[in-house]
Amino acid sequence: MAASGRLDAKLTGANPIDVLIEFPKGASLYAPETLKTIADVHATVESRSRRRQRLVARKPCAAGLRKKAGATDVATLKQYVSVIPEHLVRRFISADQDAVLVSGRVPDLDSSEILPVVDKLDKALDKVARRASGLRG
Repeated sequence: MAASGRLDAKLTGANPIDVLIEFPKGASLYAPETLKTIADVHATVESRSRRRQRLVARKPCAAGLRKKAGATDVATLKQYVSVIPEHLVRRFISADQDAVLVSGRVPDLDSSEILPVVDKLDKALDKVARRASGLRG
């Protein structure tokens, strides 16, 4: 409960930044390249935070569980996702598993201050997109 309160306090007055990653037809959510791309997008959003851009990122279920639980095998990832309530999974993973959402927050700033943050993030994500063959972000 205390952790939830700290998170709420940190995000109060924050603006959302969402990155939608769409997989090519037939790509698997649990394929190594797909999971790597999700992790790379999350790391990029998170790195903006370390560069004093003050972004706070939320991981999609599979990528977050992979990192937090130390689970690297697909069976364990699928098991974790299967026990999370469906309505929560849908916040990050599309029903047909052909897209995921990586979300971040930037503190409530004047629009002239938010735009440079978003521009820098876009440029960094372009690099990730070029490395990910067939994925659209």
